[in-house]
Amino acid sequence: MKVPAFCNVGRCIREYDLASGQTFLEGAAVVLANGEVSECSADPATVLGFALHDAGADPFTTKILVAVAKAHSTFFIEGDRAPTTADIGDAYGIAKDADGIWYLDTTDTSNTRAEVVDVDLVRGLFEVEILAANRQFA
Repeated sequence: MKVPAFCNVGRCIREYDLASGQTFLEGAAVVLANGEVSECSADPATVLGFALHDAGADPFTTKILVAVAKAHSTFFIEGDRAPTTADIGDAYGIAKDADGIWYLDTTDTSNTRAEVVDVDLVRGLFEVEILAANRQFA
C-alpha cells in the first residue's frame, strides 16, 4: 500500500477554500493561488504544503485542510526507492505517480524541492523539509 505524504514536526494545519474541479488525493502537494488551493503541477516551484484529505471529501466539499510547509516543518513521504542513511542532507525533487500519490523523486537532483532530514528505515519513509526557496510561506 502506498502511503500519502503526512506531517511530522512543526505541524501547522490550516483550512483553505478549494479551487473548483480539484480531484487530488490525500498527501498531494498543493499551492495557494487567488485564495484557493489546487494541486501543484510537475516540478512545482512553490509548495504550500500537503493535503490532509482527498479534494472534495465529505464534510469538506469546498474546503481543504493543509499541513503547511514552514521552516522546520517536516513530512514523511515515500520515495521511488528505499531510503538509506546516506540520503540525509540530500535534496531531491517531488513528483506524482500514475495513481496520484506524491513521492520523493531521488532521480531528480536538478529540480530539488525537499531536503532529507532523516529516514525511517523500518517503514521505508523519507523525512523531508520543503526547501526555503520553494515554500509558499517561508
